[in-house]
Amino acid sequence: MRNINTLRKIISLLRLTPDKKKIRLYLLGLLVAFTSAVEVFSVYLIIPTYKSLIEKIPLSETIPIFTNIFKLSFSSIIQEQLFILFIFTFIFIITNFLKALIIWESGMRTADICVFLFSTAYSKVLFKPYEELSNSNISRYSSNFNTTNTYFFEVFKNTILLIGYLTTTIILSLSLIFINPKVTICAFIFLIIPYIILSKFTGPILRRISTQQALLHEEINRYIQEGFKALKTIKHFNVENFYAKTFLKKELRLRRISAVAEFINTFPKLVLEASGVSLITILFVISFFIKTIDVPIIFILTLAFAAQKILPTLQQIFRIWAYILGHSSSVDDLYNYFFHEQVSYKKNFRFKKNKIIFNNISYQYPKNEKYTLSNLNLNIDFPNSIFISGDSGCGKTTLVDLLTGLLIPTKGYITLPAELKDLKSVGYVPQEVPLINGTILDNIYLDNKKSKRDDVCLKKFIEIVELQNLIKELPAGLNTILGEQSINLSGGQKQRLGILRALVRKPKILILDESTNALDKNCEQSIIKKLLFEFKESLIIMISHNQNINKSFKVNLFLNKKGELIKEKYNYQT
Repeated sequence: MRNINTLRKIISLLRLTPDKKKIRLYLLGLLVAFTSAVEVFSVYLIIPTYKSLIEKIPLSETIPIFTNIFKLSFSSIIQEQLFILFIFTFIFIITNFLKALIIWESGMRTADICVFLFSTAYSKVLFKPYEELSNSNISRYSSNFNTTNTYFFEVFKNTILLIGYLTTTIILSLSLIFINPKVTICAFIFLIIPYIILSKFTGPILRRISTQQALLHEEINRYIQEGFKALKTIKHFNVENFYAKTFLKKELRLRRISAVAEFINTFPKLVLEASGVSLITILFVISFFIKTIDVPIIFILTLAFAAQKILPTLQQIFRIWAYILGHSSSVDDLYNYFFHEQVSYKKNFRFKKNKIIFNNISYQYPKNEKYTLSNLNLNIDFPNSIFISGDSGCGKTTLVDLLTGLLIPTKGYITLPAELKDLKSVGYVPQEVPLINGTILDNIYLDNKKSKRDDVCLKKFIEIVELQNLIKELPAGLNTILGEQSINLSGGQKQRLGILRALVRKPKILILDESTNALDKNCEQSIIKKLLFEFKESLIIMISHNQNINKSFKVNLFLNKKGELIKEKYNYQT
């Protein structure tokens, strides 16, 4: 039933695609059906071709309907033989051309639909609440979009091809039954039963392989990411061999499992070929020694030609069935992005003019027995500047995430100024600034609004973060491509670029989460001083362990290890 459920999920996903893509898929289905009919017709032509070439029987006797409709007449038997041979060859070539066209169209149509589904699924993941994502298995997401989506692409493409193979098999089987029912049924016993038996035994193995492959891809993806993030540690401690050997073990296990699946996909062909040859041999012997059984030589030739069509088709049907079953986890993952019940997170905000109030706020992360923040109470004017410090793990970042709506309080409620109701004007700068492999402008705006940028403000903000000299030195200025991981930038330059990214959004809330710790003392103090002046009508929150800059902020908060606010100081004289 697993493969049936998988096919149902694929159909449900197809219903989500735009109508234009569905129409193209329907047209492909018609092409598949037409090709199957043409392929069966090529088998049907075996009989008149044989009778015309070997027994020299006129076409008017073998296919009278054809000659009557087209009113064909031939001056000699040679002319008639050449004509039927040409038709047979032409139909055979056309069949192969149509099959090649189906493979091409299947790939293109599958690509269009899968791109739509993958990009939509990725968008859905990104739009999930931060609280849900932070508690999710990010490595599984990464593995899905890096690896298992390729499996889904192949599953979907093979499912389309499966329709063609099934159609050809059904029509061809009905044609053979019409010619000789008893012998055709005997042939089916030789050809179908082995596949049924093999499917019974290999189904559970393939389902287990599917789950194991998904988990191993996740593990390997996570391990690779961890390894590349730890390059300095690897080099300093000379542990390249340790990381390489661990990767080898995981990769070897995955490839061996994949090899088992590949073997299951392909080895039945050998069994079926042996069964097919045995069947034809037995029928040929029967036709000689048991006269009561009527097995004409022409039927044996037709069956042999049909077997050349049926055997690969049956093998493809089994291979696709095995592939779908062996990679059903990829379908399940994509299906869950669209149809899995979403977690509901209702933001518990109240609004009041010019006030930020934390009323008895507590927060507990899932699977964590202790509260990260406990009974936190604050009453702060807006606009303002806040400096937050405290022990490691005391909940400083959690406090900010609650304020910006990324997390929902476990207990209590938060009051915000009415002008922050949509919480869209937030500039956030983390300690490690994520940069993309693009230009400086790409990294500043992260969208297609560069053409609408305010160049005057951009120039001013560049001077505030003191990047003007760096940009002048770069070969293409703001259009300089930073490259992968921006390795040519120092940690301080990356942090200043992160601050610049936040400033161009002209934020009402500017959050600096340990985002100046890579700067030298003078640069840090200079930038903070300019930020506090430029954004004095906003809320500026700085999280830092550097107590040398706390006096620049109007409000100082200190949290202890229990997530409790134990010190609250106001420097309104600054």
